[in-house]
Amino acid sequence: MLAGGQLTENCAGVILLVENSGKLRKLAAEALREHEFHVLEASNADEAINSFQEWPDSISLVITDLEMPGKSGLELANYISARDRHLPLLFISLHSGEVLSRLLSPARDFLSKPFSPAALVDKVRQMTRKQTPGSECHGVAALTVL
Repeated sequence: MLAGGQLTENCAGVILLVENSGKLRKLAAEALREHEFHVLEASNADEAINSFQEWPDSISLVITDLEMPGKSGLELANYISARDRHLPLLFISLHSGEVLSRLLSPARDFLSKPFSPAALVDKVRQMTRKQTPGSECHGVAALTVL
């Protein structure tokens, strides 16, 4: 993934996975890697912000839970949106979509937990395709699941 200090990408993209549960982070990362996404992992919002600062032009989708220790997923999303307002965000939460509807917009979507690996991969593909219509290449995704 990181070769000689450089981020390597293939056509399927790079995902920044931020999850405080090591087990869930590993399962989600494996599911995405099985579908040719490269995955950068972080265990909290601060690590995600550091990765975003290091690779700002590589990330094309952020997936974040709303509730996590330290900075919330919403705080992380607001931080990133303030620096790139066009960057799509996918919220993952135990809360229903109705609760989150006030946060959603064309650039924001929702996936309810628990979700299957296939549902995660499908949602990431849908959101990355929205950015590059007709393109075989998907962007980079950032995933924060708490």
